[in-house]
Amino acid sequence: MPKFLKIYVRKVHRWLAIPTIVLIPLMIVTNKTPANLKIQKFLQIFMLALAVTGLYLLILPWWSKWNKKKNNK
Repeated sequence: MPKFLKIYVRKVHRWLAIPTIVLIPLMIVTNKTPANLKIQKFLQIFMLALAVTGLYLLILPWWSKWNKKKNNK
């Protein structure tokens, strides 16, 4: 994987966490209001993006080890 991609994914993951942390309490406060539905949509998008980038960051060490072993042979 290119190094800039690793750094970029880490930065995106960090910046996605901030609005997610803000939206969760906001969703609890606005429970059962029309604004809650809009907040839920944004929260779902952020949570999905966090899951994808988090999965990439979780698999990255194993991917690097696998590539090193493959290149050494």
